[in-house]
Amino acid sequence: AKREAKSLDKVYLPESGSGTYQAARKSVRSRSSYGALIRYDVRVENGLSIDPDKAALLIQGVLDDPRSWRGTRRWRFELVPVGQSATLHAYIVTPTTTDRLCAPYLTRGEVSCQNGNRVVLNAKRWVFGVDSYGSDLTNYRRYLVNHEFGHALGKHHLGCPGPGRLAPVMMQQTKGLGECR
Repeated sequence: AKREAKSLDKVYLPESGSGTYQAARKSVRSRSSYGALIRYDVRVENGLSIDPDKAALLIQGVLDDPRSWRGTRRWRFELVPVGQSATLHAYIVTPTTTDRLCAPYLTRGEVSCQNGNRVVLNAKRWVFGVDSYGSDLTNYRRYLVNHEFGHALGKHHLGCPGPGRLAPVMMQQTKGLGECR
């Protein structure tokens, strides 16, 4: 009975947080030697049940995948601990803190952003994903990381290239896939 009750537990995600952060301590070098090196760190807002080191390793795994931006051979990413020299700072934060860190962009507690040297991942999306991805949280997180880091690389939003076509990573898939898949 205990096991059954545990599986029915709801995931709790606070709407707002303290605005203070747990720092990821991990450091991972890129497996690539091509392209401009971009060093980044990861912070998770206190009060969220997201392990900063696990999240940082997931983000690095996405960015170091040859299907990601490093595959262009123009960029490569290195995860560094908070406090070391970094050009980008990734945050996983509550919806209210997302709105604050993303201002003047209007995220309305729903979407993520890139603002200056910050890549802000809304914990609401990190934890729950979006309808268009169904229960596939792994691939949604891959999209989310690639999309927001893509903005930091100067990439802009794209539309759906046509009915039934694959949605580009720079399409605002959090808002839906339209006629794309």
